[in-house]
Amino acid sequence: MVDKEVMKGVSKGNEIQLMTIEEASVFLNLKVSKLRRDVFMKVIPYYKFGSLIRFKKDELVKWVEEKMVIPTSSNAFGIQN
Repeated sequence: MVDKEVMKGVSKGNEIQLMTIEEASVFLNLKVSKLRRDVFMKVIPYYKFGSLIRFKKDELVKWVEEKMVIPTSSNAFGIQN
C-alpha cells in the first residue's frame, strides 16, 4: 500500500486523486479494453504500482485535449463554410 504522505501533492499539499482503470473508463467514456490497450502501447499517461494501474484526472484531461483536431477553413471536398 502507498503511504498517504507519499501521495501528497508537492506544490499545494493536496492529496493526489488516482483513478482505477474502471473509473478512468467511465470518465473518458472508453471501454476498459481500449484503455488497457493504450496502457500496453504506452500512449496514455498512467502509473503502475505492482500490477495496479492508476490514472490522474488532470493528466487524462490534458491527454484528451492534446487529441483535439482543429478544423481547417476548407475540407477535402472543396466546400467552404
